[in-house]
Amino acid sequence: CGSLIIEIQNRRFDFSPFIYGATINSKTAAEMEIIDLASVKRILFIENKANYLDYINKRKPDELIVYHGGFYSPVKGNFFRKLHHAGINAGVKFLHWSDIDLGGFHIFVRLRENIIPELEPYLMDEEAFALKAQMGMSFDDRYALLLEELLKKPEYKIFHPVVKLMLEKRLRIEQEVFIY
Repeated sequence: CGSLIIEIQNRRFDFSPFIYGATINSKTAAEMEIIDLASVKRILFIENKANYLDYINKRKPDELIVYHGGFYSPVKGNFFRKLHHAGINAGVKFLHWSDIDLGGFHIFVRLRENIIPELEPYLMDEEAFALKAQMGMSFDDRYALLLEELLKKPEYKIFHPVVKLMLEKRLRIEQEVFIY
């Protein structure tokens, strides 16, 4: 959802009129070329569909919102590479929003390491955690050990402060709680 202009089979398409979002199927994603990001200043990847649908109703005109849907497939990965290339050329800021949990951290790190090195987390820090901690979900010792392992991995350094808070409070936060 946002200002995206593509070209496919020598025809241009402007997605900006689709204020409630649009779907790009895999064949289109593979064949298309991103021509312009128009007025886009930031691209926000959102992992959860409910949050995507809620967010597009609040988005700013200079945002392109991309529903991520968990771990990306090879086709989505190629589409994300095209967005990254176009965004870098346009000076766009890249953000990603997932659950404040193991899965969310893994999704973020995979996207950052493989496609978008400039990627920054959105609502995945200590402040966001504290804001929604009352709606957090508890976890067991096994989960805590897996979180502790992240503290030993430099690629997860951006999440170390929130991971320490999660371990202290024994809570993880689902992205959907930000809708309420």
